[in-house]
Amino acid sequence: MKKPSNLGTYSKIGLAIALASVFLLGMVGVAGVAGATTPAGNTAKVNVTYVVKNDSDSAVWGGYWALDNYTKHLTIWQITAPVTGSGGHPGVYQVNATYTGTFCTFAGAHSPETDVLEPSNGCGIFAGGYDANITTYLSPINFTTPTGSPFNYGGTAANIILGQNNNNVNFDWMAYYFGAGINERNISYANNGNGWKWTYTLPNGNEWINSGLGNSGDAIVSKTGSGSVSATASITQTLNTCTVSPSSTGITFSGVVSGGAETAASPYPVTVQNTGNVAGELFLSGGDWYLNAYSGVGRGQINVSATQWQISSGPYAGSWYSLQKASGPQDTGSSIAPSTSASLYFQLGVPATVPSGTYGQTITLATSC
Repeated sequence: MKKPSNLGTYSKIGLAIALASVFLLGMVGVAGVAGATTPAGNTAKVNVTYVVKNDSDSAVWGGYWALDNYTKHLTIWQITAPVTGSGGHPGVYQVNATYTGTFCTFAGAHSPETDVLEPSNGCGIFAGGYDANITTYLSPINFTTPTGSPFNYGGTAANIILGQNNNNVNFDWMAYYFGAGINERNISYANNGNGWKWTYTLPNGNEWINSGLGNSGDAIVSKTGSGSVSATASITQTLNTCTVSPSSTGITFSGVVSGGAETAASPYPVTVQNTGNVAGELFLSGGDWYLNAYSGVGRGQINVSATQWQISSGPYAGSWYSLQKASGPQDTGSSIAPSTSASLYFQLGVPATVPSGTYGQTITLATSC
């Protein structure tokens, strides 16, 4: 997503690793973005092309979803020259930028529009750009292709999976061509929002349009193949005077197949013993599932609610309930008397889009006396 409010430092895609699914189609035109032709009676002050690699691309939900590699063509026309001193006025410059390139997203990342988990690695093409006016008392100070192109912004697949931007380079074209003291406050966009638009296309036909007039579609990669998902939930307990002791401190759901329809692991039993001297009400909470490589960091790959629980006694006995996060621990409805026990059962529903791998989750048992 090319953020018009940050055009000074905005960048587009790149991939530090090779993926076999890159494909080429006819480039999508920058439909809806006007101003690619020379304004009448004016000549371009700047007319350059430069290349960017490994640029973290932002998503609607606030994080980052892809790495971009692209060629950017930037043209700046002077419409009105700036005049300083008494009775002076700022100059007006028309800017047109077009991007053509490729993007890659990764299994475990989240799609840009609907925040869906990407099931596989995948690459596609994108094209787009923006039309804008700059109003400033400054005049261009550089007129040629910027030194340093191609720019490697340094984005990585690992950070995209976490929804993070780890770009360590950003080429600020406004500062380069106009000098210090200019920023996005000097920019206005054409045609009431119709001044910027990008289109992303995948080989499976999925397309995401991101524009000032509104978005449509989403860039969701097709699932490729299938594999096993190994999921282990660790169990901790919060101890009060009504002390509970689980029969197991770990649940392993293994051999769950990823791909195709949603699959559920067989229920796993855990006996909860009250070793205290007063009765205790049992509460449950948990966290999202994470790929072990990114355990507890960034965005969870499987939501906590994919884990379900059932208890053998009390008003909620015999029904399955989705686990909730620690901010809202669930009362199981089971009051366990001293020296007695209750049976808990856990099962895991694995969404069809989840990538193969090893996942971890923490489930917390607590009692109230």
